[in-house]
Amino acid sequence: MKQILYVILDGLGDDPLDELGGATPLEVARTPHLDRLAASGRNGYVTTVGEGIAPESDIAVFAILGYDPHEHHTGRGPIEAVGAGLEVADGDLAYRVNFATVEPNGDGWSIVDRRVGRDLTSDEAAALGEEIQAKVRVNGASFDFRATVGHRGVLVVRANEGTLSADVENSDPAYGRQGSLGVAKETFDNDVVHVTPVSGHEDDGSAQLAARLTNEWLRAAYEVLDASETNRSRVADRKLPGNFILTRDGGDHLPELVPFKEKFGPSFGCFVEMPVELGIAKLTGMGVVEAPRASLPATSTRRGRVWLSRPWVATTGSISTSRGRTSPLTTGTTRPRSKASRASMRASSDRSCRRSTCGRSWWRLPQTTRLVAPARPTPTDPCRC
Repeated sequence: MKQILYVILDGLGDDPLDELGGATPLEVARTPHLDRLAASGRNGYVTTVGEGIAPESDIAVFAILGYDPHEHHTGRGPIEAVGAGLEVADGDLAYRVNFATVEPNGDGWSIVDRRVGRDLTSDEAAALGEEIQAKVRVNGASFDFRATVGHRGVLVVRANEGTLSADVENSDPAYGRQGSLGVAKETFDNDVVHVTPVSGHEDDGSAQLAARLTNEWLRAAYEVLDASETNRSRVADRKLPGNFILTRDGGDHLPELVPFKEKFGPSFGCFVEMPVELGIAKLTGMGVVEAPRASLPATSTRRGRVWLSRPWVATTGSISTSRGRTSPLTTGTTRPRSKASRASMRASSDRSCRRSTCGRSWWRLPQTTRLVAPARPTPTDPCRC
């Protein structure tokens, strides 16, 4: 029996960089194996979700696997909740969340770092999550909170009476909503968003209740996290505290999906680490092999997923999803032509990251990305690395 190995390299396309002569890191990287695959296979472009839409991982993977996100997707939150092992019933409100660092600003908060400098360990996040679950209380609701990988987590809110609607804004300013689809913003204010019903649902009682409970939960969680010994220890070690939870991409029910084998024929197995892809695999009836957690530095951004199927279909090209567009893996490859130019790249100094969703500085080497949290956010230099 022949097989197919279907590899999705999420975000590999990246952005052109001035210090690389307008090329992307992928274009200047040495990629002999990808070059060989591309030379012996077929390459092309695909619009995963829609023209002008900068897709997040969940909706892009949905589309690449053959499920129309406009038809099937009900929000990233429920999918990640399933991947994290939480139950989501109709009328529950499930969010994807990030631990973040904030400072009080009037009645709200200014964001210092949307991902706690990317050095919050999973053990630290788990400890903070346990404090949240044990100490946070919101009148009229119960909840389940689960820290997953690094700064990531899942929140499921349940109203004691009535149902909740997902037609509410994200508290994370870096992501907007187009219906149930989460999309990355190119620019945004670096302040926590006060959650309200989305346009057109201002008079929806379920959305009003969802917004109120979310805002009350966020404030209660901030008070617990800001007093946490785990965060005090991080501050003593000159690290940013994970003192806030940013919510995004809420959903109030699970998607109804035809199993992959029934829809397309092949049996698929999924070898992944992140909860969103685990959730997609479970909801589409795939076999799941959880990837062992590698001992990578906290600043590492390596990420990927592998889909295995049988019977085999001959394909050697690969497609990489990126925010707002997709790219063939090795088209237009350009590399430094001299040792001097390569040395110049290796000596690149710290600068503000130009991409959307982080607000930090970064230092990029030819084959390495190292993220460094600044003392203050830089709203004019948004980042989406």
